[in-house]
Amino acid sequence: MAAVHDVPGVTALHNGIYCHGPHWHFNFLYQSEQARALDCEEDLAAPGSISWQLDAAEADLILAASEHVADGQAQSGAAACVAQIRRREQDRERPAAYYACQPWSRGGCP
Repeated sequence: MAAVHDVPGVTALHNGIYCHGPHWHFNFLYQSEQARALDCEEDLAAPGSISWQLDAAEADLILAASEHVADGQAQSGAAACVAQIRRREQDRERPAAYYACQPWSRGGCP
């Protein structure tokens, strides 16, 4: 079993309402792991819950290991992080021909 200091912290960026209400689930059993003769019990902790009013706005939630979230990202909030991720995904999905036609590109347009 890993010591607590070996487990990275988790940061939740969201635009919802957090309600602190810690719950511990002791000896949680994973039946599929038990059937495979693997480690199948552990304690689970939930620090609270996050809720959204879905008719007011889109729900944003990003979970990341704390070491991968910069202080600026945590302060700017979930909406800014979601927008940044969406921009990166759109850039990743663009065809190579798009990049060849950009003014900063060394390639020529088809």
